Amino acid sequence: MKNRKGLIFLLIAAVCWGAGYVSQSFGLRHLGPLAMVCTRYIVATAVLLPTALRNVPLTGEGPSIWRRCAFTGFITGLPMAAAMILQQMGLGDTGAGKGAFLSSLYIIITPIIGLFLRKKVRNKVWAAVAIALLGSYVLCVTESFTLGQGDIYVLLCALLFSVQIHIFEKVGDNGYPIIHSFFAELTVCVTSFVLMLTGGQVPDLNALKAAFLPILFTGIVAGSIADTCAVIGQRESEPSVAPLVMSLESVFGVLFGILILHETLTMREVAGCVLIFAGVLIAQLKDR
Repeated sequence: MKNRKGLIFLLIAAVCWGAGYVSQSFGLRHLGPLAMVCTRYIVATAVLLPTALRNVPLTGEGPSIWRRCAFTGFITGLPMAAAMILQQMGLGDTGAGKGAFLSSLYIIITPIIGLFLRKKVRNKVWAAVAIALLGSYVLCVTESFTLGQGDIYVLLCALLFSVQIHIFEKVGDNGYPIIHSFFAELTVCVTSFVLMLTGGQVPDLNALKAAFLPILFTGIVAGSIADTCAVIGQRESEPSVAPLVMSLESVFGVLFGILILHETLTMREVAGCVLIFAGVLIAQLKDR
């Protein structure tokens, strides 16, 4: 029963994250990448703050817990901010489905970074890396053997997500994942806000009105709700099952891109998607 509950929450998180790719694509029609990241995380932090306060009130030992989580949230929030900004910049040029699959490469890149940190990498992981890299080539590289600018941004986004995973492994969340997530999201919000001001991408009122629904959906559904469901799901599931289910966000991203944005994929792109997802699955399958 416990594992079934965890599976449900993880599936909800994967669906919300996948739908978020489509919502971001709609928002980017009216807002610049920095404005989209900033506004969605303003919504996400505003929604998450009441939940965080209910978990740890600002009384008794609460202030010391909030201070510790502020540090860990800031450390992990910086690479997350860079990753989210690059993802938004990439989604402006590439489709929601392709962006979803390329972003999922963080599951492959993570063990490669671990190798440089003197962590053992199994032969199965190397096989998964080879398959995923082949899929990335088939999906992104054109006949002239060049990568699109948007594809490069999303690939860099996946790299930074992998860096964030390793940083989080070192600093942890002090046992309070909701408080930690709040400060990580707040770091993304402040970072993107400063860059938006300095980069001259401040949106006007008409643009904000036009992107209002995508901002709300991305901030609440693909942000606070998805992240909370992921936390609950990982607590209620076996460690080997949780990342496998969460990686389905890339599949849902493609499906929502086809159903809502009416995107079409060539046979070459479909083959690339299949190879990337096969690599993701192989990297996470439990050894017999």
